[in-house]
Amino acid sequence: MLFIIFSSAIMLFIIFGLVISEVKEKLASLADIALAHLFKDDFTLPTVESLRPETLLTCQRFRQYHLKACVNSISQSVDGTLGQVYEEVFMGSELVKWLINVGLAEDRHDACEYGTRLIEGRVMEHIDKKKKFYDREYIYRFVKLPATASNSPFITNETDPLGDSSDEAFQISRQDTRSLPPWF
Repeated sequence: MLFIIFSSAIMLFIIFGLVISEVKEKLASLADIALAHLFKDDFTLPTVESLRPETLLTCQRFRQYHLKACVNSISQSVDGTLGQVYEEVFMGSELVKWLINVGLAEDRHDACEYGTRLIEGRVMEHIDKKKKFYDREYIYRFVKLPATASNSPFITNETDPLGDSSDEAFQISRQDTRSLPPWF
């Protein structure tokens, strides 16, 4: 038994070398996958009324300033497991890399939090609408705004970057931003 443990440690050292960050990343990846399968990832979105002002502001600014560039950079066609082809989708890990590269997140953890806010704010969704945001090979897509959003809390002054609607997305009042930290 001791021989197996020792040989496993040697194999890990040979594969990963002394790069501790890669070992940590692989272990975190395995832990996330195990937890997701263990708890079946039952995910329900919070109500629109219960969203924090920071989430609304993040979603509004992402739609206004970053959505088009993000779609152009990471969207692709992906083959599904049952022969389906998903158009204009992306992997969670690709969004994380993009958010870090453009400076919207400092590290992978911040990028995952940003992705979670985008899902909560209905800017994007998992293709089966049942998963939270993960820095993994899960497939996500950006949500197009409905043609009429007169009763929607998500209102902006521009057309929807993903569609041709003239709806407005995520306009929050100045009063809602008073509780935000000064760097927002």
